[in-house]
Amino acid sequence: DEHYMVCNADEGDPGAWVNRVVMEGDPHLLIEGMLIGGYATKAKVGFIYLR
Repeated sequence: DEHYMVCNADEGDPGAWVNRVVMEGDPHLLIEGMLIGGYATKAKVGFIYLR
């Protein structure tokens, strides 16, 4: 089985502006979270969706 890590960083929700503040303030936090999640789920590939 192949596992994938997917991060939806789209600001489609009205309250999603908080996500933008976090990503602009510390973008490495997003990458680190994906790495930890990918390791935990044995994902070999990760995708980040930005708009």
